[in-house]
Amino acid sequence: MLFNGHYTFLHGEQIFGKFRGFAFFREPVKRTISMLYHFQRMNEKYNNVSIRKIFDMKKNQIFNGQTKYMCGNFKTLKLKKENLNLLWKILIN
Repeated sequence: MLFNGHYTFLHGEQIFGKFRGFAFFREPVKRTISMLYHFQRMNEKYNNVSIRKIFDMKKNQIFNGQTKYMCGNFKTLKLKKENLNLLWKILIN
């Protein structure tokens, strides 16, 4: 069965139980720039704010963003040891 989209590893486990998955990671700089433009487009408070200013305002959310997302921890500012252990579990399976 193929299940695709923007889902975390934890979503996959909740839906399928034990499963094998794979992920595509975007180039980090391009992904960050794209995310900044997304913030600007999707939130009126950023409409007239420069991309650099948005980066300064959101950098704690942006740093290690792909890692946080894979661990289901994308709103937390810091990665914890259990997040990194989960990431290793994801990557070696």
